[in-house]
Amino acid sequence: MNPEFWNKRYASEEWVYGLKENDFLREEISRLKKGSSVLDLASGEGRNSLFLARRGFSVTAVEQSTVGLDKLKKQSEAENLKVICVQSDVLEFKADQKFDAVVITFLHLPPEQRKLVYRMLFSLLKPEGIFIAEWFHPDQRAKNFESGGPEDPDLMVTLEELRNEFENGWKIFRLEHVERDLDEGEKHSGRGSVVRISAQKTQT
Repeated sequence: MNPEFWNKRYASEEWVYGLKENDFLREEISRLKKGSSVLDLASGEGRNSLFLARRGFSVTAVEQSTVGLDKLKKQSEAENLKVICVQSDVLEFKADQKFDAVVITFLHLPPEQRKLVYRMLFSLLKPEGIFIAEWFHPDQRAKNFESGGPEDPDLMVTLEELRNEFENGWKIFRLEHVERDLDEGEKHSGRGSVVRISAQKTQT
């Protein structure tokens, strides 16, 4: 993980990935009960955390970039929203509670680190907790889409990987690889190839 890279990216007064929430998160959030506790891992500038807080959820945002977190804190205070902000590398994050839901959008890690995150979900989620996530698919590079994502396709996620990782211990609601038009700030704009999953923890 590289906090300085992200500190520089978020240094602009503009919201690099926009203030609008992720589309897939908005579609799937109805699966959560009112007032649920939600963990937003790698929250960036906090667009999804703000969306969740506006909906009345109890939100904890984890982000390695202090600049990104400062943006989130400032905006949440301006909107009179409560968001707990934790400065931490995702892989080093330790929680003293379990959450009703965990949200991840576009957290691109090497394969071995992704596996660690998948394993972390079991300790982070309550029984029957919900996981909602979206990543770029390797087709993002193969098709030369310019809507964002890492240059290395190994940092992206395939449908087969998710199917294998979530085969046991989960009830899958949606698991799909789609092409869609992204409108999430200057860095995520245009046609994109993504994979996304919403699933419920069944293993205790």
